[in-house]
Amino acid sequence: MKRAIDIVILPEEEVRDLAMELNLGLNDKAPYNYTLGMYDFLPHITLFMAVLDDTRLEKVKAILAEIVAAHMPIPIEISGTKNVPVDQGTSYLEITKTSPLQNLHEEIVARLAPLCTFEGTPDMFVGELHQIPHYWATGAFRELTIDKYNPHISLGYGNTKKIESTFFTAEKLTICQLGAHNTCRKIL
Repeated sequence: MKRAIDIVILPEEEVRDLAMELNLGLNDKAPYNYTLGMYDFLPHITLFMAVLDDTRLEKVKAILAEIVAAHMPIPIEISGTKNVPVDQGTSYLEITKTSPLQNLHEEIVARLAPLCTFEGTPDMFVGELHQIPHYWATGAFRELTIDKYNPHISLGYGNTKKIESTFFTAEKLTICQLGAHNTCRKIL
């Protein structure tokens, strides 16, 4: 089976709870409701999205263990919130793109891209998709890496309040299967 996956950093509890709180303030404005949670629709920082065949999952996990040993822990700064018009995407917590975070992203892309594909179909996602995003249908997602990498924690549709800058330490990586709106629905 092939799955649409996301290699992610799951934030520590305090940041997760902040993202969930900010998300709850958006839901009455959301055209497609999703509520961030502790076990589904997980708040996360994407490092790499792709399509992975289940036969390669254990190999990817082993590579990620090597990457974690070489690059983590790393400090993460949340610099604030970014409100995005509903018709243009989701609002999010802005993550400062530091050298350690960018290096982590680049190492993951370099080592995992040869094991993956980038053309997704609805059956590769968890749950119901209202529409498959253009970049999954065409495989254009691979173009949103390296220089165009934009680390963030998606909050949902609508405007959110401003927050003060905060920091946390990322210590591990997780592989999630994606759902609608590129949400982390299932830990693999």
